[in-house]
Amino acid sequence: MRNLITKLYQLAQSSHIVSTLLEPAHIIILALPFVTLLIALIVLSGQLHSHETLSERRIVSTYSFIWYLAASYLLIILPLPSRSSVAALTSAEYNLQPFYFVTQLKLLTGFQLSNPATWLATFKTSTFFQPFFNVILLMPFGAYLKGRHHWPIWLITLASFALSLFFETTQLTGLYGYYSRAYRMFDVDDLITNTFGGFLGAVALGFIPKNGGKPIILVNLIIKIIPSIGVVLGHLSLTGA
Repeated sequence: MRNLITKLYQLAQSSHIVSTLLEPAHIIILALPFVTLLIALIVLSGQLHSHETLSERRIVSTYSFIWYLAASYLLIILPLPSRSSVAALTSAEYNLQPFYFVTQLKLLTGFQLSNPATWLATFKTSTFFQPFFNVILLMPFGAYLKGRHHWPIWLITLASFALSLFFETTQLTGLYGYYSRAYRMFDVDDLITNTFGGFLGAVALGFIPKNGGKPIILVNLIIKIIPSIGVVLGHLSLTGA
Protein backbone atom coordinates (compact mmCIF):
# COMPACT_ATOMS: atom_id res chain seq x y z
CA MET A 1 0.00 0.00 0.00
CA ARG A 2 2.84 2.36 0.84
CA ASN A 3 4.45 1.74 -2.56
CA LEU A 4 1.12 2.38 -4.29
CA ILE A 5 0.69 5.71 -2.49
CA THR A 6 4.27 6.68 -3.36
CA LYS A 7 3.72 5.89 -7.04
CA LEU A 8 0.45 7.84 -7.11
CA TYR A 9 2.16 10.83 -5.53
CA GLN A 10 5.02 10.66 -8.06
CA LEU A 11 2.48 10.41 -10.88
CA ALA A 12 0.69 13.47 -9.55
CA GLN A 13 3.94 15.41 -9.40
CA SER A 14 4.68 14.49 -13.01
CA SER A 15 1.45 16.24 -14.05
CA HIS A 16 2.01 19.97 -14.53
CA ILE A 17 -1.50 20.91 -13.40
CA VAL A 18 -1.50 18.69 -10.32
CA SER A 19 2.04 19.64 -9.29
CA THR A 20 1.07 23.29 -9.59
CA LEU A 21 -1.93 22.76 -7.35
CA LEU A 22 0.30 21.02 -4.80
CA GLU A 23 2.35 24.20 -4.28
CA PRO A 24 1.69 25.68 -0.81
CA ALA A 25 0.29 28.98 -2.08
CA HIS A 26 -2.17 27.26 -4.40
CA ILE A 27 -3.26 24.90 -1.64
CA ILE A 28 -4.11 27.94 0.49
CA ILE A 29 -6.17 29.44 -2.34
CA LEU A 30 -8.05 26.19 -2.96
CA ALA A 31 -8.75 25.84 0.75
CA LEU A 32 -9.96 29.41 1.16
CA PRO A 33 -13.68 28.73 0.51
CA PHE A 34 -13.65 25.99 3.15
CA VAL A 35 -11.75 28.23 5.55
CA THR A 36 -14.32 31.01 5.10
CA LEU A 37 -17.11 28.53 5.79
CA LEU A 38 -15.36 27.36 8.95
CA ILE A 39 -14.83 30.93 10.14
CA ALA A 40 -18.47 31.73 9.41
CA LEU A 41 -19.61 28.75 11.46
CA ILE A 42 -17.43 29.87 14.38
CA VAL A 43 -18.72 33.45 14.19
CA LEU A 44 -22.33 32.30 13.86
CA SER A 45 -21.98 29.95 16.81
CA GLY A 46 -20.77 32.92 18.88
CA GLN A 47 -23.71 34.98 17.68
CA LEU A 48 -26.08 32.13 18.51
CA HIS A 49 -24.65 31.99 22.02
CA SER A 50 -25.26 35.73 22.55
CA HIS A 51 -28.55 36.12 20.67
CA GLU A 52 -30.11 32.68 21.28
CA THR A 53 -31.63 32.68 17.79
CA LEU A 54 -30.21 33.35 14.34
CA SER A 55 -32.31 34.90 11.59
CA GLU A 56 -31.77 34.04 7.94
CA ARG A 57 -30.72 37.66 7.38
CA ARG A 58 -28.01 37.42 10.02
CA ILE A 59 -26.66 34.15 8.62
CA VAL A 60 -26.53 35.46 5.04
CA SER A 61 -25.01 38.81 5.98
CA THR A 62 -22.35 37.23 8.20
CA TYR A 63 -21.21 34.66 5.65
CA SER A 64 -21.35 37.14 2.76
CA PHE A 65 -19.16 39.57 4.71
CA ILE A 66 -16.59 36.86 5.44
CA TRP A 67 -16.61 35.80 1.80
CA TYR A 68 -16.21 39.44 0.76
CA LEU A 69 -13.08 39.71 2.93
CA ALA A 70 -11.72 36.45 1.49
CA ALA A 71 -12.41 37.58 -2.08
CA SER A 72 -10.72 40.91 -1.39
CA TYR A 73 -7.68 39.07 -0.06
CA LEU A 74 -7.51 36.96 -3.22
CA LEU A 75 -7.72 40.12 -5.28
CA ILE A 76 -4.61 41.60 -3.69
CA ILE A 77 -2.45 38.44 -3.98
CA LEU A 78 -3.47 37.04 -7.38
CA PRO A 79 -2.25 36.25 -9.95
CA LEU A 80 0.67 34.43 -8.37
CA PRO A 81 3.88 34.59 -10.40
CA SER A 82 6.56 31.91 -10.33
CA ARG A 83 9.28 32.15 -7.70
CA SER A 84 11.99 32.43 -10.34
CA SER A 85 10.30 35.38 -12.06
CA VAL A 86 9.92 37.18 -8.73
CA ALA A 87 13.56 36.56 -7.83
CA ALA A 88 14.56 38.22 -11.10
CA LEU A 89 12.54 41.38 -10.45
CA THR A 90 14.41 44.66 -10.05
CA SER A 91 11.42 46.98 -9.67
CA ALA A 92 10.80 49.06 -6.55
CA GLU A 93 9.21 47.19 -3.64
CA TYR A 94 7.51 50.14 -2.01
CA ASN A 95 6.32 53.72 -2.51
CA LEU A 96 6.24 55.98 0.54
CA GLN A 97 5.34 59.21 -1.28
CA PRO A 98 1.73 60.16 -0.51
CA PHE A 99 -0.50 60.97 -3.51
CA TYR A 100 2.15 59.87 -5.98
CA PHE A 101 -0.67 58.74 -8.28
CA VAL A 102 -1.76 62.39 -8.62
CA THR A 103 1.72 63.29 -9.83
CA GLN A 104 1.55 60.41 -12.31
CA LEU A 105 -1.86 61.52 -13.53
CA LYS A 106 -0.56 65.00 -14.24
CA LEU A 107 2.56 63.64 -15.91
CA LEU A 108 0.89 61.01 -18.11
CA THR A 109 -2.41 62.70 -18.95
CA GLY A 110 -1.88 66.40 -18.38
CA PHE A 111 -4.63 66.33 -15.76
CA GLN A 112 -5.63 69.72 -14.37
CA LEU A 113 -8.37 70.04 -11.78
CA SER A 114 -9.23 73.52 -13.08
CA ASN A 115 -9.56 72.27 -16.67
CA PRO A 116 -12.54 69.89 -17.16
CA ALA A 117 -11.36 69.17 -20.70
CA THR A 118 -8.56 67.04 -19.24
CA TRP A 119 -10.82 64.97 -17.00
CA LEU A 120 -12.22 62.50 -19.55
CA ALA A 121 -8.80 61.42 -20.81
CA THR A 122 -7.67 60.99 -17.20
CA PHE A 123 -10.65 58.81 -16.27
CA LYS A 124 -9.75 56.37 -19.05
CA THR A 125 -6.25 55.60 -17.76
CA SER A 126 -5.14 52.75 -15.48
CA THR A 127 -3.39 55.36 -13.34
CA PHE A 128 -6.84 56.64 -12.38
CA PHE A 129 -8.62 53.30 -12.13
CA GLN A 130 -6.19 51.75 -9.65
CA PRO A 131 -6.80 54.32 -6.85
CA PHE A 132 -10.48 54.50 -7.84
CA PHE A 133 -11.01 50.78 -7.33
CA ASN A 134 -8.92 50.89 -4.16
CA VAL A 135 -11.55 53.27 -2.77
CA ILE A 136 -14.40 50.99 -3.89
CA LEU A 137 -12.70 47.90 -2.46
CA LEU A 138 -13.24 48.83 1.19
CA MET A 139 -16.52 50.73 0.88
CA PRO A 140 -18.54 47.57 1.73
CA PHE A 141 -16.28 47.05 4.74
CA GLY A 142 -17.12 50.46 6.18
CA ALA A 143 -20.80 50.16 5.25
CA TYR A 144 -21.12 46.78 6.96
CA LEU A 145 -19.46 47.86 10.20
CA LYS A 146 -21.63 50.98 10.33
CA GLY A 147 -24.93 49.43 9.29
CA ARG A 148 -24.65 46.10 11.05
CA HIS A 149 -22.60 46.85 14.16
CA HIS A 150 -23.08 50.64 14.43
CA TRP A 151 -19.38 51.35 14.90
CA PRO A 152 -18.41 55.04 15.17
CA ILE A 153 -16.85 56.60 12.09
CA TRP A 154 -13.43 57.04 13.70
CA LEU A 155 -13.25 53.35 14.62
CA ILE A 156 -14.35 52.27 11.14
CA THR A 157 -11.66 54.50 9.63
CA LEU A 158 -9.04 52.96 11.93
CA ALA A 159 -10.23 49.44 11.11
CA SER A 160 -10.11 50.22 7.37
CA PHE A 161 -6.53 51.45 7.74
CA ALA A 162 -5.60 48.30 9.67
CA LEU A 163 -7.12 46.03 7.01
CA SER A 164 -5.37 47.93 4.25
CA LEU A 165 -2.08 47.75 6.15
CA PHE A 166 -2.54 43.97 6.42
CA PHE A 167 -3.06 43.76 2.65
CA GLU A 168 -0.01 45.90 1.91
CA THR A 169 2.17 43.98 4.37
CA THR A 170 1.12 40.75 2.67
CA GLN A 171 2.43 42.13 -0.59
CA LEU A 172 5.60 43.65 0.89
CA THR A 173 6.63 40.38 2.59
CA GLY A 174 6.23 38.41 -0.63
CA LEU A 175 3.25 36.46 0.71
CA TYR A 176 4.85 36.04 4.15
CA GLY A 177 8.19 34.82 2.84
CA TYR A 178 6.90 32.46 0.14
CA TYR A 179 8.69 34.66 -2.39
CA SER A 180 12.21 36.03 -1.99
CA ARG A 181 10.96 39.61 -2.33
CA ALA A 182 7.79 41.64 -2.87
CA TYR A 183 6.08 40.86 -6.19
CA ARG A 184 3.61 43.72 -5.73
CA MET A 185 4.50 47.17 -4.48
CA PHE A 186 3.74 48.33 -0.95
CA ASP A 187 2.09 51.66 -1.75
CA VAL A 188 1.18 54.34 0.76
CA ASP A 189 -1.38 55.59 -1.76
CA ASP A 190 -3.20 52.26 -1.40
CA LEU A 191 -3.35 52.82 2.35
CA ILE A 192 -4.82 56.28 1.81
CA THR A 193 -7.40 55.27 -0.81
CA ASN A 194 -8.45 52.04 0.98
CA THR A 195 -8.90 53.90 4.27
CA PHE A 196 -10.88 56.62 2.55
CA GLY A 197 -13.06 53.93 0.94
CA GLY A 198 -13.94 52.42 4.32
CA PHE A 199 -14.73 55.88 5.68
CA LEU A 200 -16.81 56.74 2.61
CA GLY A 201 -18.80 53.50 2.82
CA ALA A 202 -19.76 54.28 6.42
CA VAL A 203 -20.65 57.91 5.68
CA ALA A 204 -22.69 56.93 2.61
CA LEU A 205 -25.19 55.11 4.82
CA GLY A 206 -26.19 58.46 6.29
CA PHE A 207 -27.71 59.42 2.93
CA ILE A 208 -30.14 56.49 2.92
CA PRO A 209 -33.74 57.78 3.22
CA LYS A 210 -35.44 57.44 6.56
CA ASN A 211 -38.77 55.71 6.98
CA GLY A 212 -40.78 56.57 10.06
CA GLY A 213 -37.67 57.93 11.76
CA LYS A 214 -35.80 54.64 11.20
CA PRO A 215 -33.34 53.70 8.47
CA ILE A 216 -34.81 51.49 5.74
CA ILE A 217 -33.54 48.06 6.77
CA LEU A 218 -29.85 48.71 6.34
CA VAL A 219 -29.03 45.04 6.64
CA ASN A 220 -30.99 44.33 3.45
CA LEU A 221 -28.83 46.84 1.62
CA ILE A 222 -25.67 45.25 2.96
CA ILE A 223 -26.87 41.77 2.03
CA LYS A 224 -27.51 42.90 -1.54
CA ILE A 225 -24.28 44.84 -1.99
CA ILE A 226 -21.64 42.70 -0.28
CA PRO A 227 -22.35 39.32 -1.94
CA SER A 228 -22.44 40.96 -5.37
CA ILE A 229 -19.12 42.72 -4.86
CA GLY A 230 -17.64 39.63 -3.20
CA VAL A 231 -18.60 37.37 -6.09
CA VAL A 232 -17.24 39.83 -8.65
CA LEU A 233 -13.98 40.25 -6.76
CA GLY A 234 -13.71 36.51 -6.28
CA HIS A 235 -14.27 35.89 -9.99
CA LEU A 236 -11.70 38.50 -10.99
CA SER A 237 -9.23 37.04 -8.50
CA LEU A 238 -9.60 33.44 -9.59
CA THR A 239 -9.30 34.39 -13.27
CA GLY A 240 -6.22 36.48 -12.54
CA ALA A 241 -7.80 39.69 -13.81
